[in-house]
Amino acid sequence: MLTRAWRWLFPTQRLTLELRGSIVDTVAQLRGRILPRGFRSTFNTGVTGRVDECGVKVRYQRAWVRNDMAPVFVGRFVTTNHGLCLTGEFRSRLWTRIFLAFWFGFILLWWAAALAITIGSKIPRLPLPIVILGPPPRTAPGPPCAQTGRPACAQ
Repeated sequence: MLTRAWRWLFPTQRLTLELRGSIVDTVAQLRGRILPRGFRSTFNTGVTGRVDECGVKVRYQRAWVRNDMAPVFVGRFVTTNHGLCLTGEFRSRLWTRIFLAFWFGFILLWWAAALAITIGSKIPRLPLPIVILGPPPRTAPGPPCAQTGRPACAQ
């Protein structure tokens, strides 16, 4: 079940491309079309990453923008009966997946703790929609304070 949830949160898209020519020619053509990595890629729009005989790891880069949520294509060259193929998948970056896993885990933990506190609270009629909104806890101080009888601006 955890793997199904992980794949639902971080979907991947498989892709297979049939290529013409040898691996060396294909790698040379791809390297010629890929922007150089590093500080210079900040000023250009295009595909950046690495290409070698073992595989490909590329992403689309816009000028002056870094988008870690954008997918990365990770693939490798495979020889089949039909010839040379590039097989891989689009997926999110590893650090993005780790960050989002911690973020979603924090939100779920927040909801569970808030629900447990709300159910076990001695304050009558604490509105459950306020609990489900999630972090930050003081997103709307008016309604919960009005339910408990305190003024909205009281600390």
